[in-house]
Amino acid sequence: MKMHSINDDQSASSNISPATFSAAHQKFHAEYGPLAVILGASEGIGLAFAEELARRGFSLILAARRIAPLRDAAEQLAAQYGVLTEILPLDLAEPDPWPKIESVISKRDFGLLIYNAAASPIGEFLDLKLEAARRTVAVNVASPLDVLHGAGNSFRERYRRSGKRGGVILMSSLSGIRGTPYVSTYAATKAWNLVMAEGAGIEARSQGVDIMACIAGATDTPGYRDSVTGKGPGAPVQSPKALASETLNKLGRRYSMIPGWGNRLTAALIYGWTPRRWIFGILRKATGGLRHRDDAQLGHK
Repeated sequence: MKMHSINDDQSASSNISPATFSAAHQKFHAEYGPLAVILGASEGIGLAFAEELARRGFSLILAARRIAPLRDAAEQLAAQYGVLTEILPLDLAEPDPWPKIESVISKRDFGLLIYNAAASPIGEFLDLKLEAARRTVAVNVASPLDVLHGAGNSFRERYRRSGKRGGVILMSSLSGIRGTPYVSTYAATKAWNLVMAEGAGIEARSQGVDIMACIAGATDTPGYRDSVTGKGPGAPVQSPKALASETLNKLGRRYSMIPGWGNRLTAALIYGWTPRRWIFGILRKATGGLRHRDDAQLGHK
């Protein structure tokens, strides 16, 4: 697997001293630093995670399918924050991604992995191509399973060796709390990420591994803007920057979290207090206005 370095010295650490951060950010860097891997990092939520971690002094490995925007992002972060950035071209629809990732982080002090990549075809399930649904399961379930198992064992060993914790963030979605029309396959995979993170997180915390699901609502990303037609009812839309910062601050304190007060209120009103028989009508209206696409390569972004 070919790694592209944006910096001259891959073995160096960040040019930013953790001593310049707030006490909370120093603690976060001490626990999960100095190197983070972000899968699905070329834009949107993944890029926001990368920027927030760069601001906290993390060295970064950014992975995605498209090399050009990935390289642009890495160069911008390196120039703006003085951190080391590397890119890893990686198609997470292909099987067994962890060995490819492990080959480029071997023997390095790696403490944080964020799985942001996602596939999200939109439309009635029976009208979508079956291959789109299969790709969605590959990107959103099979690869997170592979990566979580691999990274989790790596972090457990790191904890045994040095006492430093490791962290994994899986991206879930409010759509994964209930069956959601027009994104049914995507929603089902996001339910899997939520349940997996919570169950594995409970098991692994005492072994030095913090696993958490971020249950994202509508977020202002290129993928979201491409899907919205204005026909459905409006929903609270969060900025990727706010999502990333809040999510990172909750790592090690929650097994799952919903970023943004608007999203938490929506979850409480719709999923907590509304009778289940009414929920599906609400969700049908909310997602019925999305632009249909039989393209499983678009996701969180």
